[in-house]
Amino acid sequence: MEWIERLRRQTRQLHQTAHALPFFQALWGKTLPLESLVGQLRCLAVVYGALEKQLATRSSRDPFQALLNGHQPKLPLLLRDLEPFSRPAVWDILPAVEKALAAADQILTTSQENETALAGFFYTLEGSTLGARVMAPKIREAFPTLNAPGSHFFSVYGNGLSTRWTAFLRALGDAFTDPEDQENVIKASRDLFQSLIAFYDALYPFTEGKLGRHVVSLNPEAGNHPIPSDCLELEAALKAAERCWEAFPYFALRYGERGRRFADSDAAWLAALCDLDGGTLLEQVRWLSELLSVRGMPTWLLETQIRFLHEELCHARPDQRVRFDRLLVAADALRSLRWAAPDQESLNRIVHKLRERFPVPPDSPWTAVFVVLAAAAADRDSGIAGGPENICEWIRATYPEDLSVIDAVEAFFREPLWKRF
Repeated sequence: MEWIERLRRQTRQLHQTAHALPFFQALWGKTLPLESLVGQLRCLAVVYGALEKQLATRSSRDPFQALLNGHQPKLPLLLRDLEPFSRPAVWDILPAVEKALAAADQILTTSQENETALAGFFYTLEGSTLGARVMAPKIREAFPTLNAPGSHFFSVYGNGLSTRWTAFLRALGDAFTDPEDQENVIKASRDLFQSLIAFYDALYPFTEGKLGRHVVSLNPEAGNHPIPSDCLELEAALKAAERCWEAFPYFALRYGERGRRFADSDAAWLAALCDLDGGTLLEQVRWLSELLSVRGMPTWLLETQIRFLHEELCHARPDQRVRFDRLLVAADALRSLRWAAPDQESLNRIVHKLRERFPVPPDSPWTAVFVVLAAAAADRDSGIAGGPENICEWIRATYPEDLSVIDAVEAFFREPLWKRF
């Protein structure tokens, strides 16, 4: 464990630098602005989301299996703490978001090149929970009118925090015996610590000119893309996303709450495309369509979302209808590509045929999936990448008790198109 002591010594100065930052001084002095507090939670969600995504892909492999024993993911806790601010009434501090995204990119790229570095990143972020016990009461004192902001994240592990940290250090010490690996862990830990200091430094103080809307306020895993700066247009995009989510229960079945966050951020991005010329907007929509169709989201679903978005935007800002009508051009273009079943009536005929051949209980997941399968098959028959195979693979993995139905459905979609009508 000697090298663990060396790791602690080499990060001690960084701890002291962090504690002296104006952010923490303002928090202790009860003068920290709300934007800085919420910005902290949003930036941490970006960074923890990147780390935990990388850890999840290695959770059954050494040394991460041992390091993850007793680990509690932080992103879900941060998302719960951010729920009161889920409609982005609190502005983002854009330089801080940029620093957090840079840290997330650092985790992604370095971990792919050197898995040992991931353990160093893990050490820094897991160790940061030790400061939570100090920050939690200070936040309650500084923001007495709010309902314990950050309480889920800052109370992670509860009374078991010390036990968890001791076990983590023991597992980390045992996992790396090679001196070169140990140095890689130490370097990665220091590098990420410096990145955290950078975004805390940007969180406070800030000037009004550094405030704006960023997509991480909707979805910390969305990366970096534009969203409407106009509050009415942004709210219209979120309403359109909600309508689409409710129209297709398949989304919730397959993608869960993470999918819902991406529905919000994608809708906001589509709304922002209205600032582009018609040709560029169409190119972007086609790109998104190709990306989603091979991941189990046929063109009809995106077309429907775009039409919902057009309706909501026109309702919110009728004076901007000409600008929003570019979305209808894009929706019509998607429909024209899907010649095998261009409209809902055509898709309904395929769904009706499916329900006749494969009667299922009303509460079966197949009820929500049939319409998406029909749309995916229409894409494939129209020469669009994707098809029902991706969706059937997901059902095989998620609902193994329905394998006989899946086999029959796949055989149905292998039939000539005219037989389905």
